[in-house]
Amino acid sequence: TEIYTLSLHDALPISEQITDLRKLEKGFTFPKDVTTTVEYQASQWAWRNLPSVRFYMSGSSSLWANTFTDVQQFTGGSYTMATNQVQQRALTAITLGLPDVREETRVSVIWLKAFGVGAVAGSAKDSKEYWHPFTHPEKFEGVLPALWSQSGVTVYRVPLRELALAHVVPEKAIVRRVPNDPQDIREVATYVAALDDARLPGTSFDWEGHNRIRIRTTARAGQAVTVQESYHPGWQATAGGRQVPVQKDGLGLM
Repeated sequence: TEIYTLSLHDALPISEQITDLRKLEKGFTFPKDVTTTVEYQASQWAWRNLPSVRFYMSGSSSLWANTFTDVQQFTGGSYTMATNQVQQRALTAITLGLPDVREETRVSVIWLKAFGVGAVAGSAKDSKEYWHPFTHPEKFEGVLPALWSQSGVTVYRVPLRELALAHVVPEKAIVRRVPNDPQDIREVATYVAALDDARLPGTSFDWEGHNRIRIRTTARAGQAVTVQESYHPGWQATAGGRQVPVQKDGLGLM
């Protein structure tokens, strides 16, 4: 039989860990008024004020937003369930850190526009939002207009020519090659420039349920209708009563 002894000196580090874990556990398991959380407040503001806008909700807010509202999101679930890997590279680009913060901001805005995101919520390092995904959360300050701020989370407006998720662009502006990494944006920037071109026809875009989209626009020869929804072979399209092909671009969109 062996006898082990534990001195008070040995126990002190353990007691500190137990105290910290107990405090953390209380935050998860004890009852809490959800309406006091920034996750609830941000999603409610988004839904009340910009219901037709696609949002980039920050960190934990994105995971809870569609529990509280029907706000449209750029990302809102587990990355392991994402079917569009280019969208995941865009997500990385928007949150990653680059030595040149000005360049990081430029890259982020290009990716946001490419996926039709009209508002982005940035969380400061001391915000009450749980995950704090941004390396440089201050990068949008003075670059994008701030619309709302609470508990360290600020919503910025991304300037889009039109809020529709379908657009007429020159066929040559369509992204053909899948970007190699988050900073591979040459073709993406050309596509975004076409989205911003006020000389091109406008569009209207309406969801009719979850599985049907109605788009109204006029396209000429040499132009294409780009739809900022992830491609799936189950989508079928008709124009003027005739079936037209749906193709996948380099962004994984239609």
